Amino acid sequence: DTGHILTNPARNSQLQLLACLVEKRFKVGDRTLDIGCGSGLSSAPVLSRLPEDTEATGIDGNQAMLQLCHSNCPKLDTHEVDFKDLETFDIGQFEHIYSVQALHGKFLLVCKCY
Repeated sequence: DTGHILTNPARNSQLQLLACLVEKRFKVGDRTLDIGCGSGLSSAPVLSRLPEDTEATGIDGNQAMLQLCHSNCPKLDTHEVDFKDLETFDIGQFEHIYSVQALHGKFLLVCKCY
């Protein structure tokens, strides 16, 4: 994780902000989706603040990264999905959708409004 700190010194603060935002909007039974979950290091802080039984899914197009994700964030149910095929994955089933790593330095949080 140190490589990301060198290229983005605010990364840990951003991840904590993301975790706080999802936690504040989270309701029992809500589901989360990390688009471009990579190694799982961006999902771990979010999931640590949510109930243990939270349904959490991560998608990434790189099988090697998904293998790392299983070690770094075992709570995340991962699927290999190429971004060009994203429309085939039903993202409408999730109340909280976020992407940190996939945008390489861009910070994005998308939450459905009720």
